[in-house]
Amino acid sequence: MTTDADVRKISQPFLTRNREFRYRKREIFRHPIQHMWTGFFIDRLSSARDVRTSWFAGVLFGPPPSFVAGIGNMIDGASGSLDDPAFAEQFLENLEQVTVELFPQIDTLRGLLRYTWVPFLGTGKSPISKALLHTALGEFEAAESILSEWVHSEEKHLQWNAARIAQYYKKGSKGWQRQQRSQDALVERLSELATLLELISGSKCASIASLLHRWETLSVQERGVLRYWEPSPFPFELA
Repeated sequence: MTTDADVRKISQPFLTRNREFRYRKREIFRHPIQHMWTGFFIDRLSSARDVRTSWFAGVLFGPPPSFVAGIGNMIDGASGSLDDPAFAEQFLENLEQVTVELFPQIDTLRGLLRYTWVPFLGTGKSPISKALLHTALGEFEAAESILSEWVHSEEKHLQWNAARIAQYYKKGSKGWQRQQRSQDALVERLSELATLLELISGSKCASIASLLHRWETLSVQERGVLRYWEPSPFPFELA
């Protein structure tokens, strides 16, 4: 499998030309990080010398425990074999193209919200991503509408999933433990987002800001990018 050293080596010309980017553990990301981070992830594949490259635009104030929010997609032209003599140039050209053509469209919260994203599977941004972006921008009515529907749907889903686990998995078995860990993570995320919804419904701006800042701090710690992060107020705090 490709190593971190392999990825760093092939990425170095891009990093040299684009000084605002940093490299860390197969990730290339724009520095400094505030509420968003944009960049590339170069993943290893089962084939010894193959890599798969994706771009990402992540929202760093996603809810615990996964903190996942944002968009991304694979870059076909930057995925391939390091043993292919033509691949290094092709890889760099595609990173430059995404940096010049795509990232300027999505390098702000407003830009990310407006950007029409067509993922490989699905129909666009997740409801959570959209609700978080609306919240950060101070568009609480739009955020409340999205979150209210999502929370109601997720509550029903978790009830169904709990019954499914009880029916098909013996309590205490490895399968049950695996399913239960996943369920517990979903329950925690629902609880955090339900709290956000309650604060939005009450237009409690200071408490909303405090909650989002807490999530963001935990997120950058979890991702290991605290040293690259510059804490800053959300747009609605400046309004």
